[in-house]
Amino acid sequence: MHHNPTTEQFWNEAVQSCPELAGKHYYEAFYFGNTESAANRLADLVLEGEKTATSSLLWTLGWWKEHIWDYYVQECAAIGRQATEDMPILCERLRVVYP
Repeated sequence: MHHNPTTEQFWNEAVQSCPELAGKHYYEAFYFGNTESAANRLADLVLEGEKTATSSLLWTLGWWKEHIWDYYVQECAAIGRQATEDMPILCERLRVVYP
């Protein structure tokens, strides 16, 4: 796995600040959404404790259909698929352990 120096520095600082991370060798750097604006807005919500989960293609909540559907349409199109209401979506819970 290749990481850039900024990510490596952040991880090292996080390990120093959070002893429970010591010895962990896997971490992932990613962003939410498919635009810089969405990524920044959603990251802010995580840091504020408002956003505590995320999802990717594995759902049936009306709010998602109204607010997130276009994202999944674009994600599916990028892999040559069509978004459907019964497609599986993976949900991940989030917890901020280091600012």
